[in-house]
Amino acid sequence: MHTNTQQCRHIHPNGLRCQSPCLRHEPFCYYHHTTRRPIQNPKQRRSRQPTFDLPLPDTSTSIQLSLGEVLRRIASNSIDPRRAGLLLYGLQIASLNLPKPAATAKKRDQPSDHQPQPVEEIVEDPTHGPLAPEAEYNPEAQRPKSTVQLLLESFDKKEREAEENQPIALQGNHDDKSAPQRSTPHYNQSTMRKRNLLLTAVLAATPALAQQATVIHTAAELAQLEAKLTAAAKASPTGAGIAPIDDFHTYNSILAVRVKTGEAELHKDWADQIIIEKGTVTLVTGGTLTGEHPVPNQPGEIRAAGIQGGTEVTLHPGDVVHIPAGLPHWVKLAPGAQTTYIVFKEK
Repeated sequence: MHTNTQQCRHIHPNGLRCQSPCLRHEPFCYYHHTTRRPIQNPKQRRSRQPTFDLPLPDTSTSIQLSLGEVLRRIASNSIDPRRAGLLLYGLQIASLNLPKPAATAKKRDQPSDHQPQPVEEIVEDPTHGPLAPEAEYNPEAQRPKSTVQLLLESFDKKEREAEENQPIALQGNHDDKSAPQRSTPHYNQSTMRKRNLLLTAVLAATPALAQQATVIHTAAELAQLEAKLTAAAKASPTGAGIAPIDDFHTYNSILAVRVKTGEAELHKDWADQIIIEKGTVTLVTGGTLTGEHPVPNQPGEIRAAGIQGGTEVTLHPGDVVHIPAGLPHWVKLAPGAQTTYIVFKEK
């Protein structure tokens, strides 16, 4: 998408320009707008001669330049040792905050249009000093390629190399003395089928890859959710307050609070693993559902008024029970009792 936003005109000490988008009607991005403020009276710029200037410590080059300047002044005994120590300590912190070498190397492997470009021309601004020329900001050029794009490009490159390594095909009859020509690389039906299979496999694996990220729910968050579910359970005619914790399509978890006995359940496609957090309950498994009925808009989910002929077991806080898919089960509470439990469901 075309954009008229300009790139920041700040030049780093290593000769590369900042590629962040400018603020509106400003020559710099937000960061450099605040760090490169001009003096109140630009005409007095030359009359104000500080002891010495250090570049912003936002790149390894600027930190090296600053370090060299401080060491030179220490060697010439032209800086207070205490002040020099503070400066060196600040430069050490700045160097620790720089991107790690692995991240820098990964960025260097990106295509050239994704990398900062060196400044070949400098514009002397009377207010801000040396600036890079104006250039439009293109967010598409800054965005790294996705895994799908990289895989397809690698596949296309290998196919082109295979085509180029094929034997040279002679064109014309045997009497033609023209030079042999290599057939033009093209995608045949087999190649396109492989390419489509690769794309389908990557897209199918994308949700699974996204689920690999670590998800943490703190005790405080769960306690807050439990308090809301307790209020909902007391106000509900079913006596239950249930809310999802996580949902990973074929694996999810819920938090449940019950203040009275509810309906019996049967999940045709889901297995349950229940962890009792609070309260004592009676779990009935197996047997035959009585007064069963399907749950609207939830295929494979059945509820019932109770269970006849099942096996009863008493569960206490900390107990864990696994209920296979298709097995009727029923959580019963004594009058006035309350329970909180977590259910991990797997398809």
